[in-house]
Amino acid sequence: IGVVAIFLSACGGTKPSRFYSLTPAKGMTGSVQRSESNPRVAIGIGTLKLPEYLLRQQIVKRTASNELYFAEFDRWAESLEVNFSRVLIEDLSVDVPTNNVYLMPARDSGMSNYQVLLEITEFEKNASGTMTLVARWGVVKGENISYLLDKRSAFTEQVDDNYEAIAMAMSRLTAKLSQEIAAEIRRQSGKNNVQ
Repeated sequence: IGVVAIFLSACGGTKPSRFYSLTPAKGMTGSVQRSESNPRVAIGIGTLKLPEYLLRQQIVKRTASNELYFAEFDRWAESLEVNFSRVLIEDLSVDVPTNNVYLMPARDSGMSNYQVLLEITEFEKNASGTMTLVARWGVVKGENISYLLDKRSAFTEQVDDNYEAIAMAMSRLTAKLSQEIAAEIRRQSGKNNVQ
């Protein structure tokens, strides 16, 4: 009877899990000033990789001893890779602007003017309270696919030590990466007279 009572009290005291997701920039601000969409610009996200340790439901933090801590009760509502992809597409569609941003190979690659190749190498909060996003990426024109990731972006932001704040900071850093990629696409589209 004593064992059963202990088991039941342990079950009754289980902390409920909380679930989070990244949010597009317009979802954080409520509204976004968007220029007229350019239908001639189509962007395919051709390669998108996140570190293997982030591909789990638990939210990850890094300790001072470089140990990874996986939150027991604070989780992503869906795969971080899927969530990140959707938010990046939404942010890019505003930042370029165009309504033609999609994950490849969802459409014929011949439809895209540009392909974005992207590898996230770091995307977590460390013990000093700094949220970091580091990405290697490249933009290639049309079907001239080169897997050279010739650009590197690193963004940081101080963040409180709670998971809601962490998820919001990750959303803001994703928006900053989108702005940098969009600037390169606009630069190339101007050079190639797409706009």
